Amino acid sequence: MSTNASETAPDRAKALEHFNRGQALWEQGQTDAAQACFERAVAILPDFAEAHVNRGILQYMSNQLAVALASFDAAVAIRPNLTEAQRNRANILAMLHRVDESLHSYELALEGYARQRPGGSEPGVDEIHTRYNRSFALLLGGDFDNGWREHEWRRSSPRLAYQHRQFPQPYWLGEEPLRDQTIFLYAEQGFGDTIQFCRYVPLLARQGAEVLLEVEPTLQSLLRSLPGVSQVLTRADVLPEFHCYCSLMSLPRALRTSVATVPADVPYLNADTAAVRTWREFLGERRRPRVGLVWSGGQGPARRAVPTRRNVPLERLDILRTVDVDFISLQKGEPGESEHRALLSQGWKGLRMRAFADRLTTFADTAALMENLDLVISVDTSTAHLAGALGRPVWLLNRFDSEWRWLLDRQDSPWYPTMRIYRQERLGEWDGVLERLARDLEDWRRKWPVQT
Repeated sequence: MSTNASETAPDRAKALEHFNRGQALWEQGQTDAAQACFERAVAILPDFAEAHVNRGILQYMSNQLAVALASFDAAVAIRPNLTEAQRNRANILAMLHRVDESLHSYELALEGYARQRPGGSEPGVDEIHTRYNRSFALLLGGDFDNGWREHEWRRSSPRLAYQHRQFPQPYWLGEEPLRDQTIFLYAEQGFGDTIQFCRYVPLLARQGAEVLLEVEPTLQSLLRSLPGVSQVLTRADVLPEFHCYCSLMSLPRALRTSVATVPADVPYLNADTAAVRTWREFLGERRRPRVGLVWSGGQGPARRAVPTRRNVPLERLDILRTVDVDFISLQKGEPGESEHRALLSQGWKGLRMRAFADRLTTFADTAALMENLDLVISVDTSTAHLAGALGRPVWLLNRFDSEWRWLLDRQDSPWYPTMRIYRQERLGEWDGVLERLARDLEDWRRKWPVQT
């Protein structure tokens, strides 16, 4: 803690008391009370850098990105070598698309960690995650070469060990030929990641590999349609023999993917023909174009603020109600389903929309329904990835603090040729996005069924 001549020992003691109380409240989950303690600490000692950092982290967790950045700016102005401040500042800057500034802060944080490490020792978990987070800034800026390399640091993190498989066989990163080899691939992260990166399986098969793929049970039947896959397994299955293994998330690094060389032949997944026919009969005669909607992503236990920022309140989609199309809800899971039920119970007279959540038990079910739709409109969820992988027209409603995979300032995606991206121009503001969407949907409706 730095001081100046105007600060007294009682001031310092009182600020530290508030800081320590804030730490204890934070550990108990009382984040509002904790933030108030950190506010009091910096009010007493404006140069209390650690209190600025903790306040900034809690502001980020409550979705106040610009305010959080100001807290981290204050901390680094006081102590430029405070690694935690530089790391968090870098994270926020990347989310705000200030990629060059973000990378500079990451470098300063990593230099700080290197100074703190005893000579020759391995990086600690905070340094590992700083490098991992830097990978997202690099990828967001289109530097896939360095980004994929840094992305491999996730496999060194004890915090992410639960995501990874460990075997005595070698981990394959592209150095060894695969002809006549059996490679085991496993899904590491979310459903969307699995759908996005399973596209690499056919490339490995073309190299002469037999490919075993382990995925989440709800994806198993759908991914059996993937060209080049020998077996699609789940963790409950007994693994056959194999020569090497790799995470799906490491395949872009192993195959040296750049923005220009993303494998984007779609569709690379296909719905079951009989299931498509069943949905066609169930939906009945098509009198107007059918548009699938997803307005809400899942709310997992970690980083709860992110799903909140990516969601569009269902009531806001009333702007589309005058467009003469049949809306089909593709929403599955909470909080989206409960939001829909609550609105209906309140007598909501919004969109004309049919919902079949109880019939969508696996991604294969959703894929078959999608094949009977003319367009899918979705926030950034696995449903958008599924539509793209099926080669269906998909319009993505993308928050300002976009994930790395959608890059910067693009309305298209190198990953999915049939995708159109609608981006927020300012953090949290959906008005402009929805106005553009409504205009484009009306124009699209007038041209139906000419366009594909």
